[in-house]
Amino acid sequence: DLLNTECDPKTEVMFDRPYLVEGKSGSAVPISYEANSFKITATIKGGQQMLVTSDRFSKYWKVRVDGKEEQVERVNGIFRGVLLRDGIHDVEFYVEAPRSFIWGLWAAAGGLVALLIWVFSLRRRRSIS
Repeated sequence: DLLNTECDPKTEVMFDRPYLVEGKSGSAVPISYEANSFKITATIKGGQQMLVTSDRFSKYWKVRVDGKEEQVERVNGIFRGVLLRDGIHDVEFYVEAPRSFIWGLWAAAGGLVALLIWVFSLRRRRSIS
């Protein structure tokens, strides 16, 4: 419960499912930040920890840790995070457009092509007559 006064959001995080988070220390250095992606180098010492961003969680965000797909976690109800194990990691969060959006773009492009073909065929018929 985020309203629980015993939880300190500066040092503790809440997840949608249970995790063992036991790292002693860690650091994160931003490498790049763009509209649809950002990269971080994270160093974890002494176990595993959750890297938490201050960006809003969305099911369309994905994450790669050292080039491998990992699970983006909902942290404190609204933020994004990823569980990291001991070591130095290259972390990349990125947006993957939903398939319905991609199909919509293809449908719109197909409609535009059909419209252009129809307009040019009308012009050709008028110029022939």
